[in-house]
Amino acid sequence: MNIFFYISIGIIVLCIVALLYGHYLFNAKNWNDSDTARIRIGSLTVQAEVAASAEKKNKGLSGRTELAEDVGMLFIFTKPYRYPFWMKGMLIPLDFIWINDGRVVDVHTNIPYPADGEFPTTIMPAEAVDMVLEVQAGIVERYGITTGDTVSIARNDN
Repeated sequence: MNIFFYISIGIIVLCIVALLYGHYLFNAKNWNDSDTARIRIGSLTVQAEVAASAEKKNKGLSGRTELAEDVGMLFIFTKPYRYPFWMKGMLIPLDFIWINDGRVVDVHTNIPYPADGEFPTTIMPAEAVDMVLEVQAGIVERYGITTGDTVSIARNDN
């Protein structure tokens, strides 16, 4: 065997390691609650707060009285699962965009907040997800977001 064969094998191994490391860097373990992200789905661009910890995931957007069209919250999970979400403590209706592996896999639109004394609505995606984006109610319809759409997520420099 000549030296070019070994160099080629070395380059291939380095590329594989670089890809795995890049995937690791994007994993939820490396996102913090203080992070923000820019999310693009078709013509929609949203600046989102990141919910990475259990505490922030439980609180979510509850207690907010308004949400701008270009603002949301991105829930990041370490492994795909059919995570249930509920509207406990919400004061505004929301759209939910369920994401797995960079693609929209389900949407729930105009989910109402609970009236006084009413049990909060609970929703769940049709399949396992690794991220959920909560946005202002009406966004999914306004921007024509559907299953299969590609999702681009970039961490903002804070």
